Amino acid sequence: MLWFTVWSVLVVGALVVGYWLWRRLYRSAKTTMVEVNRGSELVAAVADRIDTLRSTAEPFVPRAGLSHDPVEARAHLAALRKDRARRSARRRQAHGTTYDRWDSFGR
Repeated sequence: MLWFTVWSVLVVGALVVGYWLWRRLYRSAKTTMVEVNRGSELVAAVADRIDTLRSTAEPFVPRAGLSHDPVEARAHLAALRKDRARRSARRRQAHGTTYDRWDSFGR
């Protein structure tokens, strides 16, 4: 009689634990499917937005390379160099103010 009770408790316990595991797996699968559905809706919305942007975008027209028109190439290079010099001066000024601030902390 004792073994019957022990085995009965073990079987009922195993069934209860199995039910809890199944319930957790079912709820996790259900929430995962909800998120997958939401994700697919977002991907569809992004795809629609991409199609809209592609249809309204201006076509890309490549500019002539450096070897096609020397006058235009020199002007383009001059503009690039001017822009680079402006950025370099701005960076030097920012670094200078930063270093001055650091020096003020050390005094």
